[in-house]
Amino acid sequence: MGRRLKQAASSVLHALNRRFPGAKKLMPRGLHRWVLLRVLGVGDGYAEMLQRNPERLFLGHELMPWVAAQYRRVLFVGTAPYTYQFERLFAAEPDRYETIDRTPAVRVWGARIHHVADILDIGRLVPAGHYDCIVLNGVIAYRLPEIADYSVETRRFGDLAAALAGVLRPGGLLIVGWNGRDLATSPFPDFQPLFERGATPWGERKAFEGDPHVLEFYARRPAP
Repeated sequence: MGRRLKQAASSVLHALNRRFPGAKKLMPRGLHRWVLLRVLGVGDGYAEMLQRNPERLFLGHELMPWVAAQYRRVLFVGTAPYTYQFERLFAAEPDRYETIDRTPAVRVWGARIHHVADILDIGRLVPAGHYDCIVLNGVIAYRLPEIADYSVETRRFGDLAAALAGVLRPGGLLIVGWNGRDLATSPFPDFQPLFERGATPWGERKAFEGDPHVLEFYARRPAP
């Protein structure tokens, strides 16, 4: 769709949204995504990142397919136009895959089972040991520029570890990813009381040449 046509369509859709503010809640999720992606061009800025960024390529082509094959029930923390694609890996059994994000506006990018809540409150939403794997990538120490707020502050990593441990089964896998520009050292010491280093095909840690992003793999310690 051409730039001028996108701008015109965007103006019409925004006008309709102002006139009927609840209408988009009635729109099927697939159609809502199509409008955002194809008409409004919401994902245009991420296309090159998904094709070139080594961390995103690893997530899409290696890590998430492996997670889908190895783990029965998975929670993905954070939703965006560059994360909704992982839902397809669970298309045959969509109830195996859940997402969570505290921002209501991004629920359209979430899974069929999506929680609008802070990840620190996950224990209020699901039973203990509910998940076999949790993917926490690009969340810790990430500053949200639009509200000048940290998604999870470093001083609360211990609280985060406790919240995740509560809903992850013993032996379950926690994948923690962060940008080295935002966090210079591994958060593992804050997780260690409840987690140990996990074993994956990529070892305990995955780094990317020429990219500051890091992934570490932690296993939930058995209950004492």
